[in-house]
Amino acid sequence: MRLTVDPHPLLADLLCRIRDVNTPPSTFAALVDRAATLLLVRATADIPVVPVDLRTPLAEARGERLAQDPLLVPILRAGLGMLAAANRMLPESAVAFVGLRRDERTAEPSWYLDALPDSLADTPVLILEPMIATGGTLGDVITRISELGAPTVTVLSLICAPEGIEALRRSTAGLACEVHVIVAASDPGLDSNNFISPGLGDAGDRLFGAG
Repeated sequence: MRLTVDPHPLLADLLCRIRDVNTPPSTFAALVDRAATLLLVRATADIPVVPVDLRTPLAEARGERLAQDPLLVPILRAGLGMLAAANRMLPESAVAFVGLRRDERTAEPSWYLDALPDSLADTPVLILEPMIATGGTLGDVITRISELGAPTVTVLSLICAPEGIEALRRSTAGLACEVHVIVAASDPGLDSNNFISPGLGDAGDRLFGAG
């Protein structure tokens, strides 16, 4: 597994405002959308392309198009905050929703929605997950996607905790797919309730204004 912490100043500025407890839900959602756009630019920097012939108003020309549109996988519900940006950047990409609940006592995830296709052979996947805390939920999703045959999995996230990243390294070590995690920031760690600290609170609650 590869981890990239994007140091872009615009991301740092956005994340500062996203973290602020006084940022209202509507502004929070707009800031997450902008941050997701910047992360998507980084995430697609090495996406495969194919040459194409075309004609401009003046002459014949040669260009490049994406070899294949990646599948977008937002993890409910916080991942919805990054979906609009992904849809704008990759309008021809399909979307498959997944949902898992985390037991507040054990921090273990359980599935309640799996809308992934029956096969992901030859399909690159972009997972949208604003926060990587324990890494349990994300690890389960990546494992499921790998079992369906996806060759590459790229995760877009705002912040992560070292505990979550280490858990992901362990859970993805034996998978057939390549895994790349791209985050805007890595925080010091988890608190006693397994929340990222200082973090930004519960991303889903702050996006939608309710728990």
